[in-house]
Amino acid sequence: MKRLLPLLLCPALLLTGCHFRLPEAPVSGASDPSGPHAQPSQVNTLILGLLQGDALDPYQARSDANRAVCSLLYESLITADADDQPQLCLAATAQVTGERILVSLRADARFSDGSAVTPQDVEASLQAARQSDRYRETAGRIEGLETNGGTMIFTVTAGSPQPQLLLTFPIIRQTGGPVPLGSGPYRYSGGTLYPTRDVQLGSIPLRTYEDLSALRRARGGGELTFYYDTLSEGFVPQITGASEAVPLTSLAILCFNGQQGITAGAQVRQALSAALRREELTAAFGGYARPAHTLFPASWQTPEIVQEKKIKDVVAQWRQLGYNTEANPSGIGPLQLLVPRENGFLTAAAEQVAQQLAQVSVQVEVRRVPSAAWEQERLAGQYDLLLTQVDLPADWDLTGLLARYAPGMLAAYTGRRSAQAFCTAFAAALPFVPLCRRAAMAAFPRALQYTEMTEQQPLSGIEQWSFSGV
Repeated sequence: MKRLLPLLLCPALLLTGCHFRLPEAPVSGASDPSGPHAQPSQVNTLILGLLQGDALDPYQARSDANRAVCSLLYESLITADADDQPQLCLAATAQVTGERILVSLRADARFSDGSAVTPQDVEASLQAARQSDRYRETAGRIEGLETNGGTMIFTVTAGSPQPQLLLTFPIIRQTGGPVPLGSGPYRYSGGTLYPTRDVQLGSIPLRTYEDLSALRRARGGGELTFYYDTLSEGFVPQITGASEAVPLTSLAILCFNGQQGITAGAQVRQALSAALRREELTAAFGGYARPAHTLFPASWQTPEIVQEKKIKDVVAQWRQLGYNTEANPSGIGPLQLLVPRENGFLTAAAEQVAQQLAQVSVQVEVRRVPSAAWEQERLAGQYDLLLTQVDLPADWDLTGLLARYAPGMLAAYTGRRSAQAFCTAFAAALPFVPLCRRAAMAAFPRALQYTEMTEQQPLSGIEQWSFSGV
């Protein structure tokens, strides 16, 4: 696939046809993980798991397991690489001109049955994406699609940081059969994935499990040789063998109440942010996170909006603001930090934030509340600090994030002249700060030799994957 140059800061129709749902019993050839005949897999065979009752349609699949399998069956016009840069996939060209993207298909773009991928398939897939929970926000930023000869012309919402990444929705063809056609390196048939191109791993058996706990036990017992989990439940399952952290388009952020209390002052918010050591905070996520000093991927090299300082320098910053002086020896606070109690990552991160701020004489009381109460108190402004995680669209557009947590910054974002201008304005106001970029977990045997893994394609480059010693 070809890498594209970065362009940072520069009515729906339902598809017809049935959507394949896994049966309420293991697929043919699969073992029952709870039965007496369950056997560990051969370590040199790639075996993937599925959840029963879920789909193998990329627009219907709900579980991480089924979505990982879908990534082998379907491809998109553009895909994001491990550096969050767009690469050509089914597209031969993708030229951005203002608010339009001009795309041509590869001449050899074909589905697994040998039929050509057409602009009509792309349009139908876009309509399906607009109806999909997973792709709706990204596809919703594509305002229109028309075809002129062999060129597809996408009209996109103005201001996308990386517009080509809006074209990462899978291309399918509904046939009326159990599984839509795809153009990926594998096709599905009878509980097995069969290669459609040269691969070193050969066919991939699939095994079906009644729930996520059973699937995790299967990986721990060696029955599966690959397991992918976005860790959305807020804890890291115990998995044997090797693992890889796969970055997600998801940020953990700390919001400030800018309407009342001491956090209403921008200089106070900057001092609070300066005391946070983000590398240490990644431990709260089980290590499946990266420090975040900007709102965009680090590889895009946009200006950092937060600066970390040594403890003595933060204390000096507080003194300049009139705190920690002889007139106010008790320090600052207590500040109320609100966190949803259901997410173990966020509650652990909240405790670490409190501990780090205590080192600069800021007292923080962590309040763990149910998610519904968290939202109610957020809307009512009943907090000083607010910890949450947010999932962003594929192009890292910040419109939705700012509308929810920093509406006063929307004008600066939509009217920005450059990344530098927006980052400077945001750093001055600092309504919230990024803490970490979350990552998914991929678990597999140590003998597996792989290329790279991405959120969109957890098994990216599988054509080159192999087991050492084979």
